Amino acid sequence: MKLLIRNALIVTMNEQNDVIEKGSIVIDGNQLAYVGPVEWTPPGPFGQTIDGDRMIAVPGMVNSHCHSPANLVRGMMPKQAFRNLASLLSSVSQRHARRGLLR
Repeated sequence: MKLLIRNALIVTMNEQNDVIEKGSIVIDGNQLAYVGPVEWTPPGPFGQTIDGDRMIAVPGMVNSHCHSPANLVRGMMPKQAFRNLASLLSSVSQRHARRGLLR
């Protein structure tokens, strides 16, 4: 089953930190099949479509926001990598929220 997330603000997390303002993500089974501009989205059919308008999508990152299990992995992720990610996401979300593009 293919899942389509469309019209999302996508933080690609590639080497250039590209941001796609109106993008699509296609997930086929358990793999990313496409991440890019909405107008280049491959044709369906899709088992499910999610309208990501006014939302941020960060492929490959899950925010489970659960504090207790985090104690088990404390210190395993380099602090600098997390700070860079947090800084990037913060600046992208603030910039687009000011423009009224986020919920």
